Amino acid sequence: MVGGDSTVSNTGTKGGSITHLENMLGHKCQWNICAIHTNELPIRHLITKLDGATTSGTGFTEDVCKLLNRVEDLESEPNFEPIGTNGEPLIELPDEVVRNMSTDSQVCYRLCKAVRAGHLPDDLKDIQLGGINHARWLTTQGRILILCSKKHGLTGNNLRGSENAWKLCC
Repeated sequence: MVGGDSTVSNTGTKGGSITHLENMLGHKCQWNICAIHTNELPIRHLITKLDGATTSGTGFTEDVCKLLNRVEDLESEPNFEPIGTNGEPLIELPDEVVRNMSTDSQVCYRLCKAVRAGHLPDDLKDIQLGGINHARWLTTQGRILILCSKKHGLTGNNLRGSENAWKLCC
């Protein structure tokens, strides 16, 4: 068994280090790839669709994601519209599973439940999330979920015509 994160340098079928190791050993290995890294890829692609190309390791170019650095300063919207209620229901995880998740994963899971319900519990209203970093998409997702519950003033034009994509990220 061999493990690592899901970067191409590790998992590439032609030049990844795991493939290279298999070639050296002369047989296939069981791959154990970090799911956290893999799970962050969809949000990265969604943000690129919503916001366009990033401007640096922490910068964004369009209105939606420019708000993410100051999401804690925005006023709460007590009657925000529940998002994502038309799709598959969110899987209810047992408390033991949630306790064993990383802090960022726990917060995102709780925020997903709150945004889908249309009600943000008091302990999540003033939560301080980690900073924006394009290598930490889970933190960015948490900020997007908080943004869904704030008075953000975004409309169809601000959302680059991607209101359905906006709703998908929440």
